[in-house]
Amino acid sequence: MVNGEPVELDETLRKETEKISENFASEALRVMAGAYKEFENKNKFQRSDVERGLIFAGLWGMIDPPREESAEAVRQAKEAGVKVVMITGDYAVTALAIAKKLGIVENGKVIKGKEIDEMENPSTC
Repeated sequence: MVNGEPVELDETLRKETEKISENFASEALRVMAGAYKEFENKNKFQRSDVERGLIFAGLWGMIDPPREESAEAVRQAKEAGVKVVMITGDYAVTALAIAKKLGIVENGKVIKGKEIDEMENPSTC
């Protein structure tokens, strides 16, 4: 939707949308997208009818903050000599932003599951 009217999602708009999504994720927001489709007969349609031809309505970010005591637990663990790592199913950019907020990393690196699977000895991370 642009100015309230559906338009073709061309490469320029797609890149702009991806950039907005990355910006949300870098702020530790979980990113969601919304789309819709209008039907003449809302009581009679097949599942396949709603899987194509959707109109992208936009993105929104939702904060799911870590518990307040998490940062303190990380600090105490580090003081005790524990190497703290975070394992999550979050999107990598979001995960890194959360890890920074908790003090797990300053300029850390995200290692994705596929990369761990390909490692000879993952315990050296």
